[in-house]
Amino acid sequence: MPVGWWLMAVQFGYIALRLADRWPRWQAGALVSALGLGIPPWYEEFAAPARAWHYVTSGPVLGHTPVWIILTYGGCMLSIALAALEFYRPGHWTRALLAGFLAAGGIMFSAVFWFSLLGQ
Repeated sequence: MPVGWWLMAVQFGYIALRLADRWPRWQAGALVSALGLGIPPWYEEFAAPARAWHYVTSGPVLGHTPVWIILTYGGCMLSIALAALEFYRPGHWTRALLAGFLAAGGIMFSAVFWFSLLGQ
């Protein structure tokens, strides 16, 4: 799982950087967040039939995936995109560390926020 999240952070951060070359930053961040609402939760749908894991919740569910998980992924990808767009500078390790802390904080905030709102 940690390797999967590492790959996801690299992929979505890279997508944000490439989109920002052609579009305004806010549009690049919004598109990456929208992709985060759709692509990673799609993988969650395969987990229940494969008997890898399932969610037990009384909150709203879309397919096999709770809505708070879907919204959490959107927030995660937004924080990864913002970290990449604001802090990426080749060769600056301190900026990379700050970006990592920002992305991690955004991921944790998104998960706690959406779970407390919809995950009961």
